[in-house]
Amino acid sequence: MDRHVSFDLEIADRTEGILPKDDYTYLLGASLFVFEKVNTFVVENLGHAGLTGEHDWYHLIDAGQRSYVCLIGEHIDRKLGTDIAGRFDRLLDERNRIVHGFAATYSCEQVLGTKTKHRKNDLANSDKQHIITREEMKKFIADCMDLNIRLDDVRDRLLGRTRVS
Repeated sequence: MDRHVSFDLEIADRTEGILPKDDYTYLLGASLFVFEKVNTFVVENLGHAGLTGEHDWYHLIDAGQRSYVCLIGEHIDRKLGTDIAGRFDRLLDERNRIVHGFAATYSCEQVLGTKTKHRKNDLANSDKQHIITREEMKKFIADCMDLNIRLDDVRDRLLGRTRVS
């Protein structure tokens, strides 16, 4: 893993014992960055779907991502027969579990924990805590990249481009 700062000197010395191991920290950062790449691509595709006014790039970037889900469903999924809204919504839930996770010690290692949402109509599956594992983050990154590829196809279709395979 290439490092762009001297981790040992600039970060580790100031956060002694608090941060997870390098690979876990890297996966956390990669998870958030890759999701934001997809988020930006969603906004770009909504722009190609012909939205105007309060749905231009500037307004969408400032809006909450939940607001995109309905717009994607109405202006992309319905038009192209895709399931971008559902996929983005699931990734958004997973991203929120990471962002709003809590620091925990598990097997003598610093990690993030999370819990399922509290749902009055599903108490059996509510408030279940678990550790965000490296495998979960790797799957999340892979799922984001899969959606990114699908969004590439969506962009081409919205712009009337045909892809050569």
